[in-house]
Amino acid sequence: MALDAVPLDEEVLQPSRPSAPSSSAPSSSSPVSGPVQAPPAAQSPTVQASSDPRITLSLVAGHIYPSSRAARQILKIIKLQLHKEGYTWDAVPQEARDFYWEEFQKHFIWDEAITAMLKVAWEKICADRYADFTYRMRKSGKKQQCVSQEIWESWQKAWEDPAFKRKREIFAQNRRSETGGDGAGPSRHTGGSISTIETARLLARKLGHEPIPMEVFTYTHTKDHDRNTFVDRRALSVNENYTTARERIVTSQTDESEAESRIDEVALYLEAVGGEKKRKVYGIGSQASQFYCGSAAHTSTPARLSSSRFYSQIVEPEHTDEHYTDDILAQLADQ
Repeated sequence: MALDAVPLDEEVLQPSRPSAPSSSAPSSSSPVSGPVQAPPAAQSPTVQASSDPRITLSLVAGHIYPSSRAARQILKIIKLQLHKEGYTWDAVPQEARDFYWEEFQKHFIWDEAITAMLKVAWEKICADRYADFTYRMRKSGKKQQCVSQEIWESWQKAWEDPAFKRKREIFAQNRRSETGGDGAGPSRHTGGSISTIETARLLARKLGHEPIPMEVFTYTHTKDHDRNTFVDRRALSVNENYTTARERIVTSQTDESEAESRIDEVALYLEAVGGEKKRKVYGIGSQASQFYCGSAAHTSTPARLSSSRFYSQIVEPEHTDEHYTDDILAQLADQ
């Protein structure tokens, strides 16, 4: 399915402010507590809320939104305090993780009810950003300015350990695995660090309609987002499967226009990618469990998705604060 490239003009969307007053970041004695509402004060709640410089976060499909803003700040925080033991994220001391969490709360605010789940999502972003941070230095052989010579030498020694190298090789082999079949090569995408959720929301604004799953997939799996040149054989195969399945549904109906209106685009997308595998759906990943109904055990048979649920989770979440950053707009502009 070839979609015409849609011009996405650059714009600056100012962050929304919290709609309720909140206290300062919690103390280190309560590492899993989140920003909470402050008790009534003489000051107007509106004024108090608008003066809070922190950005409001929400959880969508178990992922922090906006993820790009959070990820960028997390990396800045990590660089403030590094440890000799931290040659990988798993080796980072708990005291450092507690510090990162406390600092994170100085920049963001969220509903107290989602604190535990949000911290799990935060930990995942930390692990990803830390892995990328150390990988770039390992690959180049050059330390970043924030890394002291003592820490650098300690990390280099750990990276040279045969056990660490074996783990790296196993991980590399898994990443190179051809999940799309022999000769397909490893799976790729052009979505960058922007989550599928953020991409879908911005596309909804730019396209003027809720993007169907295949529109999001095509945008994030074609070179330069041209919606025609797919990045690998697996992505091309999904496009072919989708096109064939769609044509089959349309031609099987006497009234073509009626057939078009009855197509469940979400179910069709799941069929095209081959269903759920290991609780993930190609192009959606671990967020898939939030978008469709069906048992996770039925990985070989495509489950039927609910289009309305997909759109309510991806495009119209309960928390509607928009914090599109310049890096998101830059990736989607001028296409």
